[in-house]
Amino acid sequence: MKVYYSDVEQPYHPRRSFFCGRFTAYPDVPGRTRSILAALEGHPAAFQPERPAPVEPALLERVHGRGYLEALAAVCARLKPEEEFFPFHQQRLPLL
Repeated sequence: MKVYYSDVEQPYHPRRSFFCGRFTAYPDVPGRTRSILAALEGHPAAFQPERPAPVEPALLERVHGRGYLEALAAVCARLKPEEEFFPFHQQRLPLL
């Protein structure tokens, strides 16, 4: 399973989409480089960066609304290992 997220190394803009990093079934990277699912302890998808890009769960909740991380985790849980998922920032709760 690969889950691509928006690259926060560039200035944030809700109407632009670009990719950096992916989620894989490896232990979470400690420190500030955390997955957008970091608020959901024990979730099997963990961030493995192509390059460091800290993503704060609180920022995503503020931008996308309460419950975004839980909804994203539910989508990820339904993915098969070979599937890819692109949660564009301009979409709310993709695939739901």
